[in-house]
Amino acid sequence: MTKMKRGFTRHLLTHKTSNDFTCENCNYITNIKGNFKKHLLTHKSKDFKCDKCDYMTSDKGHIKSHLLIHSSKDLKCEKCNYATNLKDNLTRHVSLHKISKDFKCEKCHYMTNIKWTFKNHLLTHKVSKDFKCEKCNYATSIKGYFTRHLLKHKTSNDFTCEKCDYMTNIKWAFKNHLLTHKVSKDFKCEKCHYMTNIKRRFTMHLLTHKTSNDFSCEKCDYTTNIKGNFQKHLVIHKSKDFKCDKCDYMTNFKWVLKKHLLTHKSKDLKCEKCNYATNIKSNLMKHVAIHISKDFKCDQCHYTTHNKGYLKQHVLIHRISKNFKCAKCNYATNNKHYLSSHLLIHNKFKIYKCLKCDYSTNFKARLLKHSSRHIQ
Repeated sequence: MTKMKRGFTRHLLTHKTSNDFTCENCNYITNIKGNFKKHLLTHKSKDFKCDKCDYMTSDKGHIKSHLLIHSSKDLKCEKCNYATNLKDNLTRHVSLHKISKDFKCEKCHYMTNIKWTFKNHLLTHKVSKDFKCEKCNYATSIKGYFTRHLLKHKTSNDFTCEKCDYMTNIKWAFKNHLLTHKVSKDFKCEKCHYMTNIKRRFTMHLLTHKTSNDFSCEKCDYTTNIKGNFQKHLVIHKSKDFKCDKCDYMTNFKWVLKKHLLTHKSKDLKCEKCNYATNIKSNLMKHVAIHISKDFKCDQCHYTTHNKGYLKQHVLIHRISKNFKCAKCNYATNNKHYLSSHLLIHNKFKIYKCLKCDYSTNFKARLLKHSSRHIQ
């Protein structure tokens, strides 16, 4: 049930059958018009027959395409043995012979129709290799190749320590290493024997001695490094200024006392239909709803409700007449397509059969579900 007309309309669509198109010649049903049209063609007489084989079709265009198979390949290429009976195919083939190799090398048989590729090829014949390596016999006429080659001879250890065998090509790593040879340890810890000549490391070391409890209570042993927790703790030692005049309850907070006083307040709000009482108005309203009588009753069944709108929606259920009845059982419905689907239950001939066992059904969805069991 729903109060919204739009929601009700949307719900009615769920009862609409998905099979709007039914074939008069067989049991085929579908809700897609295009599929239905294609299916009808299967019942159409195949008027177009091939006089050279057993091929038959109901479509004139299909027979034309088929006849090309038997046609002799009259269209031949003048430059090779290629032959075809389709003009478009021949045109595409001939274009392969038309690609001219405009760029030809005078020093070898190399040919190409791409200018930049031809330029690169010519460099392979260039005699003078202007770029020569001083450390090996490598020579090239291309500066880029030469630059890349020089990187092979570059040592990976540009920074060498004079006091030991340490080598590296990273400047900052080399600087850090040199500090290890520095004699004076300028930074010394007063709380232990730790010494270092690096200020940053010394600062980090000092943190290891820092206590995690910076806030200590003077009235007890409580310690913490969180200021907020410390402030809350101090309240414990504060005199409890807010006292209840009806009991021994005391607190440091005014709002806590107000909440406590509610427990002593008389429950002035009472239910007229039972002994329920409360001092909170919202609680009473929730309780009263329990006693609201279900004043709206359906005259066709036992349905009752305290909402008039709900009753109106319920009555609609009884208004829909079930005009479509099954002749073989007591099934009745207000939807023609539902009845069609139901009649399949009584149909002895099963449309859908499983290829892997003897299972058969009139419902495609059930066959699909069954077939999934055979899938390993």
